Amino acid sequence: MCPSDSGGALRLRGGASPSSGRLEVCHDGSWGTVCAPGFGAPDAQVACRQLGYSHGVALPTSSVPPGHPDSPTWMGSVGCGGAEARLADCPFPGWGRTDCWSHILDAGVACFDALPPPSAPPAPFPPPPAAFPCSTAGELRLVDYYGRIVYDAGRLEICLNGRWGTT
Repeated sequence: MCPSDSGGALRLRGGASPSSGRLEVCHDGSWGTVCAPGFGAPDAQVACRQLGYSHGVALPTSSVPPGHPDSPTWMGSVGCGGAEARLADCPFPGWGRTDCWSHILDAGVACFDALPPPSAPPAPFPPPPAAFPCSTAGELRLVDYYGRIVYDAGRLEICLNGRWGTT
């Protein structure tokens, strides 16, 4: 049961995550499915936005768990343009008017949040310490892959004859 005044509320059921699965719509106090044939990218975009995600894709029927045999198929031949606020705002023949004969044809979606904006490129590495000279024969230092001095792990170098070299 769903609230009879929810008029086209959506939910996802049976998916691998809370943001994917069989698309169900509330109408006249009960949850029902959406018929997949003809359900495409613009329809999935509208459904996922209505569910609070930024975008989404339609799933192939082979990856959508079928709805309960006793549940109605409320929507079919949905024809969203992509800009609608709710799936129920998209053109469709009417509540319960579908050509779906089985719940193996139920529509499903995978919804996603927007990707974070790209971060700024990393700051360039400082120039490596001068390879030459060194002043104390036998002095040791650790340097990383880029030649920066480090204190916990790295390549071991030794000062010999006024020059840094590897061991």
